[in-house]
Amino acid sequence: MRQSLFTGPEVKNKHSIELELPKRVADLIDKHCATRSPWLCTPESPWLFPARQSQGSMDPNTLSRSIFRMIRKSIGLDVNAHLFRHLAAMLYLQARPGEYEAVRRLLGHTQLSRTLNFYAGFEAGTATRLFADVIDEERLK
Repeated sequence: MRQSLFTGPEVKNKHSIELELPKRVADLIDKHCATRSPWLCTPESPWLFPARQSQGSMDPNTLSRSIFRMIRKSIGLDVNAHLFRHLAAMLYLQARPGEYEAVRRLLGHTQLSRTLNFYAGFEAGTATRLFADVIDEERLK
């Protein structure tokens, strides 16, 4: 695990987030930084998505538009970068129904009510299946 800190200006709601990245994720990030094109930036650049020909990071709007265009060109769907947050929450809740506090922390929401308003119900199908599994297990006892 590698400790990472994202400070206010780097975070959507301006509240710093500190988290541990699993080794496999940290390794993917290190590989990306080591193998990205030299015309993007110098090898020492600390930015995951550097601006071309400069010392800073890529503008978030430019990055978002690039992701949108690439996905549209590749698969014909209009997907914006913000949808990845929703996808992360949906996948997590489908695997672990009811764990809204974990989703709140993952997304950096300051209030659990915000997370509940957006994501309550995403895991309803999984919760129903898990409940059916519990009933089946009880019946077999």
